[in-house]
Amino acid sequence: RDWRTRAPALEAAAAGGGDGKEKQDGGAAGIQKATDIGRQAWAAGTTVEGTAASIRKIKGILNKLTPEKFDRLLSQLIPLIDSYEILSNTITQVFENAVQQPTFVAMYADFCAELDAALPEFPPPADQEEAPKGFKKMLANTCQTEYESTEEARNQALALPQAEREEAEKRAKQRLLGNIRLISELFKKDMVNDRIMLLILCM
Repeated sequence: RDWRTRAPALEAAAAGGGDGKEKQDGGAAGIQKATDIGRQAWAAGTTVEGTAASIRKIKGILNKLTPEKFDRLLSQLIPLIDSYEILSNTITQVFENAVQQPTFVAMYADFCAELDAALPEFPPPADQEEAPKGFKKMLANTCQTEYESTEEARNQALALPQAEREEAEKRAKQRLLGNIRLISELFKKDMVNDRIMLLILCM
C-alpha cells in the first residue's frame, strides 16, 4: 500500500527483530484470528461489551491508527463491531478521522475494504427496517449524507456575518475536500459505485 511508505524508517527500526515478511504474516494472522473470534461472537448472538463502551474503544483505536499500527489495530477493532449501531458509528468515525488526516486518506479507504471483507450483515433497528444491512451499502449512504452535509455547511456559511463567514467557509471547504478525497479513494477500491461519484460531479 502506498500510504505505508510514509511510515518513518526509524519507527520500523525501533520495533527491532524479525524481517518484514514475518511481521506482515503476523499481522495478517492476527486479523484472521480477530475475524474468526468476532464471527463466533456474532453467531452466538453475544456482544463483546456494552455498545457505548465498544464505541468509545473503537474511537480510541481509530485515533491511534497509523500505517505502522494498521494491522494490529484492525485486529483489535474487528471483534468490537457486533451490531448495526456500532458499525454505523465506526463508519462515521472513519469519515471524521479521514477528513482531519488527508495524508492518510488512502489508509482509511484500505481500512474500509478490510472491514467490508471481515464483517457480516447486521439487522438494522426495528424502526429502520428499510435501512441497508451490508457494509458497502451502509458506507455508500454515509458517503452521500456526509457529502450533502458539507455542501449544506458551505451554503450556511454564506448567510453568516462577514466577520464569521470567512472562517466558516474555510472549514466547510476543507471538510468538503476531505470528503471528496476519501470518496475518490473508496471508488478506486470499488467500495462505492458510480452513483456516488456522479453525485460529486453533478453537485
